[in-house]
Amino acid sequence: MRINKTDLPALARTCKAFRDPALDILWAELYSLAPLIRCLPGALSQIVDDYTTVSPLGLFKLQWTVTKFRAALLVEQASRTS
Repeated sequence: MRINKTDLPALARTCKAFRDPALDILWAELYSLAPLIRCLPGALSQIVDDYTTVSPLGLFKLQWTVTKFRAALLVEQASRTS
C-alpha cells in the first residue's frame, strides 16, 4: 500500500497506533529546516521568516538548539533499542 504524504498528518491525528509511524515518515525527509525551526520557541522561529536579518548570535543559538535536539533524539533512539 502506498500512502500519500499529504494524508500523513491526518493519519497521525487519527489514533495513537498510527501517530508514531506517520510522524516518523513525515519527519524522515525534510527539504528544509523550516518545519523544524517553526517548532522552536518564538525568537528562533522568526529566523525562518527572514533569513537576511539573522545575527551571528541568533545563528549560534539556533545551531546550539539543533545540536541539543539531535542529542535528545539520539538518546531516545538508544533507549528504544536497548
